[in-house]
Amino acid sequence: MDNVTVTLDRPMDIIDGRTAAPLRFIVEVNGGQIISWDNVTKTVVFRTTQGKLVTMQAGNPVVTIG
Repeated sequence: MDNVTVTLDRPMDIIDGRTAAPLRFIVEVNGGQIISWDNVTKTVVFRTTQGKLVTMQAGNPVVTIG
């Protein structure tokens, strides 16, 4: 991020041997915006600074950018 150090609003976790970072913080610190979160399907949609919508689902390796 242009050699700027930022402090996470909460610590990262290690879950089942994988690092889990707080996505909201990462999106917002980079100028993006969380649009929605579906707790049933564990799906998040966020908008990038370029206006693209990104859809991600927990446990799914496919990310849709459009």
